[in-house]
Amino acid sequence: MRTPQTEQKLTADYHLEVNDFGPIAKASVDLRPLTVFIGPSNTGKSYLAILIYVLHKTWHHCFTTPRRAISSSPQFDREVQAWSRRVHSSREMPEFPALLNDNLRDRLKHPRGIEKRLLNEICRCFCLSKPLEAVRHQASAKHAHIALSFPYGSEEAAVRHNVFLHKAPYVGGQVSCAGQVSQRLNLDAIARQESAIMDELFHDNSRYPSPEEIFFAILDPLARALLPPASRNVYYLPASRSVVMDIGKALVQALIQNAATVGPRPSVNTPMLAGGLADFLERLVQMPVERPQQHDHAKRLERHILRGAIRVERTASDYKEFFYRPEGWKSDLPLIRVSSMVSELAPVVLYLRYLVQPGDMLIIEEPEAHLHPAMQAVFARELARLVRSGIRLIVTTHSEWLLDQFANLVRLSALPEDEREGIPGANEALRPDQFGAWLFKPKQRPKGSVVEEIRVDPEAGGLLTDYGDHAEDLYNEWVEIGNRIAESDR
Repeated sequence: MRTPQTEQKLTADYHLEVNDFGPIAKASVDLRPLTVFIGPSNTGKSYLAILIYVLHKTWHHCFTTPRRAISSSPQFDREVQAWSRRVHSSREMPEFPALLNDNLRDRLKHPRGIEKRLLNEICRCFCLSKPLEAVRHQASAKHAHIALSFPYGSEEAAVRHNVFLHKAPYVGGQVSCAGQVSQRLNLDAIARQESAIMDELFHDNSRYPSPEEIFFAILDPLARALLPPASRNVYYLPASRSVVMDIGKALVQALIQNAATVGPRPSVNTPMLAGGLADFLERLVQMPVERPQQHDHAKRLERHILRGAIRVERTASDYKEFFYRPEGWKSDLPLIRVSSMVSELAPVVLYLRYLVQPGDMLIIEEPEAHLHPAMQAVFARELARLVRSGIRLIVTTHSEWLLDQFANLVRLSALPEDEREGIPGANEALRPDQFGAWLFKPKQRPKGSVVEEIRVDPEAGGLLTDYGDHAEDLYNEWVEIGNRIAESDR
């Protein structure tokens, strides 16, 4: 099926608000195609990135199984059948019957089972026994509040979900989710724009689709079109990826050895892994290496940064072994024997080659790890190329070189394409609306981090971070040391 027209329109940002969650006192963030989190350590960058991973996983689950979320009744079934017959006879999208419209709005507001799914994912990904442990300890509020907003054309026509993690016992449980659908959101008009749905339904004139088929064929992509970013696949690449891969290999081998033991089995102390790390390892183990993606992002990373290829081989136990073959070599090196740069980037290459597709969300923690500054700039341009291909990115970083290159690519978009020749990243420029950088600032009042947007400054150059202050402090320290040396020599 072709990409629905409505979905093509909703490729810009959506909005996330967070209050009193983990170390974060307050955050109000536009999640754009490329979103970068920066700031001091222990201020909540990874916490917010993992929260976004949790929300995406939850919304993806709830909005890819819509049939469970629709409440049926004899009257509703009759209305759906009558409406479906009108669709079939006219080959056009008539106005929704009242019960159908109400059901769709209810589905957008509150998918069935969303609280239970959220509770499980929050506890799993943050290694908590109860979600209330994620509420900021210093907060006087009785709950943490998370809000996701998905505008459709304007703020007035939007879908908004409010999630609350409750400190005190709550009649609805430890997690509650309340959705709102703006009255200005004309679902009938949106549905009529989905010409691809109608083409798919009636491409075979010899077959009569059932009313149920027609209903869900229209409902599924329409609901996903209204919430495209949060209903898509999400992938999380943790920091220290090479270490996590080594732990995963040792863990799998220990489990296999234990399962094969005859008689009394030795105990295996299985480490507890946070959900994101566990998902990362599971995807490596189950990676469909027979079906690589069609795009060339992985090859570009191998050619421009790794100077060699990442290869995969299956073992007898079906675990995958990963190797690196340098350019010009005829043999492989196991990842454990290669440089830290190669082993850190290998999972990125593998995910891009076998898993991530346009429209998906990819979260990368510290992509600059073990990269020379020059290679960090090259990697930043490759990340921008991912965004231009339709992959959404969230990046946490401490790298000034990464940020400077992103800022240059945004600045480059102001230059006509025919005048960009010879500038690095000439084909990877990003419009200002495709990029957002958010600074995590520790505060004493309120105790916790406050997240603020920082923008590309055409006058000062680059992004206005606090890195310049630290550079100035180091320079002043150098001058002070030099002055004292001069004085001591007198």
